[in-house]
Amino acid sequence: MKAFAAHSALTSPGKYAHVIDALPNDVALLLDMIRGLLVHSDFLEIYGVGEADFSSLSRETLAFEKRLDQVFESSNEPLTVARPVNRREVGTCRDYAVMVCSMLRQKSVPSRIRCGFARYFSPGRFEDHWICEYWRADEKKWARADAQLDPQLRDHLGIEFDSSDMPDGEFVTANEAWNLVR
Repeated sequence: MKAFAAHSALTSPGKYAHVIDALPNDVALLLDMIRGLLVHSDFLEIYGVGEADFSSLSRETLAFEKRLDQVFESSNEPLTVARPVNRREVGTCRDYAVMVCSMLRQKSVPSRIRCGFARYFSPGRFEDHWICEYWRADEKKWARADAQLDPQLRDHLGIEFDSSDMPDGEFVTANEAWNLVR
């Protein structure tokens, strides 16, 4: 379990470690905070913005420290202050997963990024997606969290489950999918 609490080059907060240390430990609160920093490149229209509203729209997954560099270049507000949608960093599900994993690891919560398939984006389909799993020591189990599912996206997609502790079957890891196919 210790290995999942250690940072990698992708998840290290680097010079921002002290900033993350000051954040709340509650997973749901961290997810809400991340939602105020990022907007997914595929869902801009839900928020009433378009590509022209942003200076860059890279789909490159950035290391957490580099992503925070961008966040603070756009605004020097604390991370707990949600940015207007057009001042958020544009990212993908990978960026949301990296942010959650990074913050939880900084708080010594074993966490891992999971690649797989979500069933909540398109009825009847499982779509390629990334989330974060974190260890719930009190229950001795892994829980799944999707920071991308903010209120607007949840409403748009009709999602009612708790995105900080997703129910079984909503997301299938690549390994689980492979075993199901076999």
